[in-house]
Amino acid sequence: VYYQIQISMYIQMIFNALSISFSATYSSIMLEEGTASYLILVPNSPTSDSIDQEIDFLPDRLVRAGKAKQRTDEMAKHLWEHGDNHEQAVASKLRSCNTYRVFRHRLETGAARLIAAYCCGQDRLCPVCANLRAGRMASKYETRILSVLADQPKLSEWLWTFTVKDGPDLTERLLRLRTSMEKMQRQARNFRNGQRRDKWFPFCTVAGGVYSIEVIIGKNSGQWHPHVHVYALCDADPPVVGTRCPEMEAWWLDRTGDSFVVDVRPINSAERGNAVIEVLKYTTKFSNMSLEQNLHAWRTLQGQRLRSAFGCLYGVPGIKRLTDDLSTDEGAYIDMAFRHNGTEYVRDLSGECVA
Repeated sequence: VYYQIQISMYIQMIFNALSISFSATYSSIMLEEGTASYLILVPNSPTSDSIDQEIDFLPDRLVRAGKAKQRTDEMAKHLWEHGDNHEQAVASKLRSCNTYRVFRHRLETGAARLIAAYCCGQDRLCPVCANLRAGRMASKYETRILSVLADQPKLSEWLWTFTVKDGPDLTERLLRLRTSMEKMQRQARNFRNGQRRDKWFPFCTVAGGVYSIEVIIGKNSGQWHPHVHVYALCDADPPVVGTRCPEMEAWWLDRTGDSFVVDVRPINSAERGNAVIEVLKYTTKFSNMSLEQNLHAWRTLQGQRLRSAFGCLYGVPGIKRLTDDLSTDEGAYIDMAFRHNGTEYVRDLSGECVA
């Protein structure tokens, strides 16, 4: 009780003297208890909303989420004005998404985890939910990858990217991409299962992987450019020259009919996290799409599964919730509440508690 009272007193003293709001430039605030100092807020440059679960990264995490929330609100307005009754209901969910966030700061460990927020779950329209979902999924797959590598240490890690030529018809481009991917997986699976009527080609080196289809607007063409990222564990190195794989390029061109661009590159353990995030980050690239293009992509992609795993990475459980995992946390904490004011997240002291 004494410990809690002392913490409460320090917090009250700090916030009586300071009016806290977040921006890209932010000075640190220290909470001291005896000889220990707890870093409450400092700026940094983390890479993922879900991975940066230390208090040091919280300001930048909120800045990024605040900008993503602005895009979500813009999409909500656009969908409400141009959608049917069902889509207007989705717009209402978008408008309410992550308006209020609560983080639990563990004083002893420095962890700052998202424990409460309403999430719309529309990750193909909402960049806030897309970032949260990507982080949760990346964490689950990294756990599985480490388990597989512990059992099969000779496997090597690779990042494969397959593209199709840009085109004006998103439905047609997606169909060509998906059909070619299915042929590639089927032939590799049959070969690895001993069905020698299917000839060897470089993707036969893959023992398992996870992939996602990403839809963006082509940089130079202004047309639809769907492509696939695959994180793969290989039991033999594919025959690459730099990041090119000539045999794979020839196979891919033969199946797609108009596309040969294939990128294949090895990754090491230090690059693993970024590679998994690259695969799972989002299905629609919000930053290079107009609201209308994003809405068209969402309508086109409805009912389509864009992420999947196979081989030794198959069977990773799905995501049940987008908030952070608290199962390993214990000790004294502060619950820090933030409200989005239309531009950024600002602290809401009325929703906070200390325990």
